[in-house]
Amino acid sequence: MIRLLIKELERLGADDIVMSLHTFTETQIKFVNSVIATTKMWEDTSYRLFFAYKKRLISTTLQHLTKSNLKATASSLVSFAKALQPKEDYFGIAEGSFNYKTIRDTYDGSILDLDSQAPDIVKSAIVAAKPTRLGGVFEYGTGHTHLLTSNGVDAETRGSSYYLSMRALAAKDASAHEVRAGCMLKHLDAEKAAKDASRTALLARDPKGIKLGKYDVVFEPLAFANLLDHVGNAASMFSVEAGLSFLAGKHGKKVASDKVTIIDDPLIPNGVQSTPFDDEGVPTRRTEIIKEGVLKNYLFNTSLARKHGKRTTGNAGLVCPRPWNVVMKKGKYNKGELLKKTGKGLLITNLWYTRFQNYLTGQFSTVPRDAIFIIEDGELKGAVKGIRVSDDLPRMLCSVVDSSNESRQIMCWETESPVISPAVSVKDVNITGSK
Repeated sequence: MIRLLIKELERLGADDIVMSLHTFTETQIKFVNSVIATTKMWEDTSYRLFFAYKKRLISTTLQHLTKSNLKATASSLVSFAKALQPKEDYFGIAEGSFNYKTIRDTYDGSILDLDSQAPDIVKSAIVAAKPTRLGGVFEYGTGHTHLLTSNGVDAETRGSSYYLSMRALAAKDASAHEVRAGCMLKHLDAEKAAKDASRTALLARDPKGIKLGKYDVVFEPLAFANLLDHVGNAASMFSVEAGLSFLAGKHGKKVASDKVTIIDDPLIPNGVQSTPFDDEGVPTRRTEIIKEGVLKNYLFNTSLARKHGKRTTGNAGLVCPRPWNVVMKKGKYNKGELLKKTGKGLLITNLWYTRFQNYLTGQFSTVPRDAIFIIEDGELKGAVKGIRVSDDLPRMLCSVVDSSNESRQIMCWETESPVISPAVSVKDVNITGSK
């Protein structure tokens, strides 16, 4: 079907055609107040299509493509393209064919047979979280992609993933959130994650307000991943051109502390978005975004790379280049040592509603959610409530003091792309009221 539509579009004058067939199955178990509430299952097959017609670009998803409607579909899409204005700075897609690397630990066939065991995984987490109440979701599934282009690419890949998000509640204003994400079930320890959430929630009881101002802050991986997700998006050349990036115009310049090295790594084992090829079939590769504080690379697809005299980084997004797995290099210290080095300040375990007031300067605010703690003499000395982080991301990156020697892969509502982050210590973070 893919080949037939490509041929029909070519006959009608389209070029630079990229089409992929995506199939996936997914199951979600939702639990509330330590009880499994609902179970849902999805199966879907869709065709994703991109093509150019005399530099007029079309990108769409087709759900019900058949031999009987194929010619009418192609004709309708080309007619629609003819009505568009040409994008004069569009410079095409990559020319294949290519060879691809094999990435370890991105497909776990046992996930196909998980339905009978999944409720027990959730129940074991609920038991491990006692005496706190536990709520959240457990999602898992498999997928397959077959990609063809008019420029000679023919590529296939399959993958699996799981996502476990749990919030432990010890009291009305005392909670903790733990997330586990990956491709291989051997890396999932639901009971330990639940125990960690419960332990933290119990410590967070009876939170107090604090004096507002500048604090040295240790961000847990779940919290700092939220910010690193925005760094990855800011590195996209699309964001730079659109005026949505605080990294614009800073290539080769100092944008962070020497302690900060951030990489886009689509080849990492167990990476939720690890992939051998991008959306136009270009082989993916590891790209340093920031190395020891210096901005080294933006992320490109083929068209934007040609426009800027660069080489594609294998990050298509046919319209918007995007990161695959954002990875921050680990530091030398365990979490306890990081707290001791901080001495006095705050520990923030989670963030949400991160919003930018100015994308070009990186000025933003975000609300710490769940457990927040005072750090005194390197120890946790009580819980905190009612605060907001109001700062700018470039200043915070330049104020990173150190990071932990353990990282965690994070995906959640506020972190849409996978981020692998350590705990990170940042100096003089601006803390304001939450209202």
